[in-house]
Amino acid sequence: ADSTSVISVRANRTDGLNASLHGPSQSVAVNGVAYFDNLTLHKAGATTLEFWSPSLTSLVVHINVTAAPAAQLHIARNAAQATGGVRFGSQPIVEIHDVYGNLVTNGSA
Repeated sequence: ADSTSVISVRANRTDGLNASLHGPSQSVAVNGVAYFDNLTLHKAGATTLEFWSPSLTSLVVHINVTAAPAAQLHIARNAAQATGGVRFGSQPIVEIHDVYGNLVTNGSA
């Protein structure tokens, strides 16, 4: 390894769910510095980014990905057992999600 090594990156969710990292997953170091541009994660939650290069010690950083702005409604529980004039047996629950399907827990729509 030298100051022009190829550095790779991958994402892992700490809850075991898929953490699809979007953008270039490799960068060639120039004078010992590798720049990563346009990396994005779409799913909210605790995530680790692992950087590695052959013959170099890998590096793991922890980040928390938050939801994007509110964009859509999602039915979490549908209404059921409806009879005229009688309270539904199961009341509906509607959630606010971002464009990636993450629950939006703060801010306003």
